[in-house]
Amino acid sequence: MIFSNSIKSIVRSKGKTVLFTILIFSLTLALAICVSVWAGIEMFLKECDEFYTTVGVFEYIGTEYPNDTIYDSYMDETLDGFDEDIITNHPSVLMWDSSRRSLGYIDGFWRTDQYMPQRMLSVVIVGNVSDSKDEFYTAIVMKVGYSLLIEEETVIHIDKDFGPLESNHYYMLFGEAYYARTPIINFARTDYENAIANELGLSIPYKVDITKDNNGFTTFEIPEDSVLNDLSQTLKVIGNSTIVCSTKDISSIYSFNQNELYILEGRVFNEEEYENSEKVCIISQLMAQRLNVGISDKINLSVSTSNHPKLDESYWASTGFDKSDEYEIVGITNATGDMFWYVYVPWSENMPYSSYPIGYTIGQAVIENGQGAQFYKDIEPLLKDRVRLTVYDQGYSSVEVPYTTLLNVVKILTAVFVLVELAVVVFFGYLFVYRQKETAETMFMLGSGNTRVFSYFLFSSGFIALAACSFAMVGGRLLSGLIMSAVRKIAEYFSLIDFRFSNANLSISKTLEFNPDIGWDIFIMVSATVLISCVISCLVFLTLGFLNKSGKTKKIVGPKKEKKSMNNPSKSAKYAFLSILRGGPRTAVVPMLALTVVLFFGQLSVVMQSSNERIEYIYNNNVVEGYFTDYKGKQIAKQNISAYNIANLQHSGYIEDLCMTVSEPSYYVGAVIKDGKISDIEPLYVPSNAFVMESLQAQISRGPNIAFTNNIEKSPEFYYVDSIDIDYVEGYDESVFSAFESEETSICLVTQSYMKEHNLSYGDVIRLAVDNRINSLKYNGRIFQHYDLKIIGSYVKHGDKDTIYAPLSENFNTSAILLKADISDNQDDFDNIQTITPQQKKYLLDVNLNSVTFKIINTKSLSEFKDFSGVYGFSQVNRISTIREFMVLKDAILNSSLANVEQQIRYLNIAYPILYVLIAVVAYAVSYLMVVSRKKEFATMTGLGAEKKKVFMSFFTEQTLLCFIGTLAGIVIWYILFNQLSLMHLVLTAGFILFYLLGSAVSIKIMGKMDVLTIMSDRD
Repeated sequence: MIFSNSIKSIVRSKGKTVLFTILIFSLTLALAICVSVWAGIEMFLKECDEFYTTVGVFEYIGTEYPNDTIYDSYMDETLDGFDEDIITNHPSVLMWDSSRRSLGYIDGFWRTDQYMPQRMLSVVIVGNVSDSKDEFYTAIVMKVGYSLLIEEETVIHIDKDFGPLESNHYYMLFGEAYYARTPIINFARTDYENAIANELGLSIPYKVDITKDNNGFTTFEIPEDSVLNDLSQTLKVIGNSTIVCSTKDISSIYSFNQNELYILEGRVFNEEEYENSEKVCIISQLMAQRLNVGISDKINLSVSTSNHPKLDESYWASTGFDKSDEYEIVGITNATGDMFWYVYVPWSENMPYSSYPIGYTIGQAVIENGQGAQFYKDIEPLLKDRVRLTVYDQGYSSVEVPYTTLLNVVKILTAVFVLVELAVVVFFGYLFVYRQKETAETMFMLGSGNTRVFSYFLFSSGFIALAACSFAMVGGRLLSGLIMSAVRKIAEYFSLIDFRFSNANLSISKTLEFNPDIGWDIFIMVSATVLISCVISCLVFLTLGFLNKSGKTKKIVGPKKEKKSMNNPSKSAKYAFLSILRGGPRTAVVPMLALTVVLFFGQLSVVMQSSNERIEYIYNNNVVEGYFTDYKGKQIAKQNISAYNIANLQHSGYIEDLCMTVSEPSYYVGAVIKDGKISDIEPLYVPSNAFVMESLQAQISRGPNIAFTNNIEKSPEFYYVDSIDIDYVEGYDESVFSAFESEETSICLVTQSYMKEHNLSYGDVIRLAVDNRINSLKYNGRIFQHYDLKIIGSYVKHGDKDTIYAPLSENFNTSAILLKADISDNQDDFDNIQTITPQQKKYLLDVNLNSVTFKIINTKSLSEFKDFSGVYGFSQVNRISTIREFMVLKDAILNSSLANVEQQIRYLNIAYPILYVLIAVVAYAVSYLMVVSRKKEFATMTGLGAEKKKVFMSFFTEQTLLCFIGTLAGIVIWYILFNQLSLMHLVLTAGFILFYLLGSAVSIKIMGKMDVLTIMSDRD
C-alpha cells in the first residue's frame, strides 16, 4: 500500500519527477565518466612509470668524442673536480652508477673490427728479402708472431726506414701493416711505447736479425728471451681484448636504455645478483658465436688494470693479468659494430677496474620518471666545462605530460560535478521531503506512524534516485570504450611541450598505448554513492521536518510592527530603498554574493595576467641555440652538411650567429716566411710511385686538422667550454674569422705546442698541404693543394691534437650563405623574393660543412621555425626525414619553464567557462530565491491594486541596488588591496551583473503574472 501510494505520488508530480530523474541521471553519468577517466589515467600513468626508465647520462665532450675506448687526460683532470654528491643528493635521483671499465681478455675470442687497439701493429719473421731498387724491399713472411693482416708464406713490401736488409738473412720485424692500392701488404716501421715495459726497463726494437747458420744453410731461430716475443703476446691480448663494464643497473646504461643493445637470449641481472656481486655476465651474440658458448655456459674472464691511463697500457705479457675467474653467461645481446666486444658484469668491490677514465662516459643516474626536466634544470648549471648532461626518458614526457594535464583537468571537473551533484541531492531532499511537510502532517493526523511516513517518502524519492543512478551506471559502462578512445584523442590537445628538434627529445620513443581496463566496479561505486547520498538527504530532511512532534508547539508570532512604509506606495524607488533598509539579514545576501564574486573574478584575472606576463618574461630571458649532429645526437663535429641547405636556413630569417666549420687534415711543408725572411719552399708534389704516394697520404691524414671557421668560439673544439685562452698579435682579434673575404695574406691560429714543435713565431707564414691533388701551371706539375697562412695568434689546446684555425672564407665563398641575393623581378612580392642565385646554388651544392651551430633570433618564433625546418625536410635525432641532416635545438629548459605556466593557463581556460556558467546559474538561482521569498509582499501589493509595472519596478530596483552596492564594494576593496583593475576583471563582473539582473527580471515577471490566491497557495 505504502509503495503503491509512493509510486502514485511520483506519477502525479510528473514535471518534478522527470526533472530530477534527468538531473540525477546526467550528473551521475558525468561523475561516473570523470571518475572512470581519472582511474584509467592513473592506471595508465602507473603502467608508464613501470614501462619507462629515465636516465641522466653524464659525458665529457673531449676533442675525440664520442670514441668510447680512448683515454683523454683532460677528462681525467675534469673528473678530479666532479662532485658526485650533487647528483646523488638530488631528490629525484634513484641511483647513481659510475662508469667502471677495465681491459678484459677471453682466450679464444678474436676481433677484426676497426676499433681494435693497435689494430695494424704486427710482429713477423721475414726472409728471402730482395731490393726493389725503389722505396721498399720485398720479402716472404716465414712466421707470424702476431698480425691481423699478414699470414705466413705471403709476400709483403717493407719500408726502407727499417734500414738495410740483406737477402740471405732472416729478420724479426715490428711495425705497422696496411693495404695500399695493390693487393700486396705494406709494412712500415713504427715506434711502440708501453708504460709497463718502460717500468721494466725494456726497449722495443723494430728489427732483430735472427739468422742462423745450420751446416752451411741459412735458417732462423727465434730467441726465447726476445722482448718481441712478449710484444707478440701483448699485442694479441690487447688487440683481441674486451671491455669489462661493472654496473649496478645494466638497464641504465645508455646503449641498453636506448635499445641499441637488447637481450636476444636469457635475461638481465636480477636483484640478488646485483646485491651479492655474483659471477655472472652478459655478452654479445657475436662473442658467443666466436667462443661457441650459450646461456648457462661459463667463460674464463681475465681482467687487467695498471697505474697507467691508456687502455693498451693495462697489460704486458710478462706481468700477466690482475684477476681471472669463471663467469656464467645469463644473457646474450644483439651484436653492434662498436660494442660487440663488451662484457657486462654486476658491480663488485673485488672486480678491478681502471682508476683512469676509459671512454667519455662519466656515469648515469636513474631519475624518477617525470623529473628529468627539473633534474636537468637543477644540475646542468653546476657542471664544469665540457661535462654534458643528457636526459633520456624513452619518450615518457611526451606521453606523461598530456595525460597528467588531462588528469588534472578531470580532477577539476570531478570536483565541480561533485559539488553540483551535492547541491542537486540536497535540493532533491528538500523538494521531495521537506516541502511536503503538510502531506506528512496529514498522514500523522490520519494515524500513520513514523515507519509508514518514512517509507512513503523514501520509497518515492528512492525510486527516482535508484532509476536515475541505475541508468547512469549502465550508460557509463556502455560508453566507457568510446570515452577512453576520446581521451586518447583529447590527450593530443594537452601536449604542452613541442618536442620537435628539441634536445629534450634525443631519446628513443617507446610506445605504450592508452587502453585501460575499466570494469563495472567504478560505475557501481559512483552510482551507489549518489543513491546513498540521495537517501541520506531525504532522511535528514525527514528528521528535520517531521520528527519534532514531541516538542512544544512553536508559538505563532505575527508580523513585527513596522513603521509606515510610505505615503505613496506607487513610488518604486522609494519603496525599494525602504525595503533594503528594513530587510535585515536578507538585505546582506545579494551584496555579499556580489562582493565575493567580484573578488573571485579579480583573483582569476590576476592569475591569468601574471601567467601571460610570466610567459613573456620566459621568452625574453631565454636564448635558444641549435646545432647539427649525428643520428644519435652525440657530436657536432665530423658531419656532412650541405652548404646549400644551410644557406636556405640562414635566409629563412629565423636564425642568427651562424657558425660553420670545414675541417681537413694537413701536412706541414715548411715556413714560407720565417722571422721576416722569405724562403723558396717547394710545394708537396704528387709522387709517381704508388707506395710513396700512399705513405704520403697516410702522413697527411695523421696530421693536424685545418679548421676553417667563421667563429672560433663556437667551433666544435670549444663549443662546450666557457672561455678560450687565445693570444692575438696586436691589430688582430676574433673578427678576422667572420670576414667575407680573406686578407691579402691569409691568417691562422695555431697551438703553442705546434709553434714550439716547428720553431715558429708570430708573423711567420706556414705552408700546409691537404690531400687534394691539382694540376699547377705555376709549378708545372701535379701538386697537393696547399694554404700559405700567416700566424696571427696562438691558443691553449683542449685535446691531444694541434688544430689550426683559419677563416672560413679561405676555404670557400661564405657570402653566398651569409648574404642574401635578391634576384626577384617583382620587388613587391616579398614572399617570392629569391635569396640564392642559380650560380650560387650550383656552387653551394658542391660544398659540405663539417659542423653548423646557430641561434634563434626570436624565441617566440621557435614553433614557426620548427614548422619551417620540418617542412624543409631536416631530420630529428632518431627520426629520419627527407634530408639526412639532424638538427637539435637546445630548448629543454625553455620548454620546461613554459610548460608549467601554460599548464596553469590551460586549466584556467577550461575552468573559466565552467566556473562562469556555475556563477551564472548561482546568480540566477539566488535572484529567483530572493524574489520568490517575497511572495507575500507580491500578494499584498497586488491585492491593494498596485499596477504590475509599479510592482515590477519596485522589486527590480531593489535587486539592482543591492547588486550594484555589492559589486561596487568589491571593486573598491580590490583596487585598495591590489591597486589595479583589468579589462577582463570588469568584463567578468559586468557579466555577473547581467545574469543576476536578468534572473531577477524573469523571476519578478513570472511572479507578477500569478494571481493572489495562486501566490499564497504555492508551496514549492
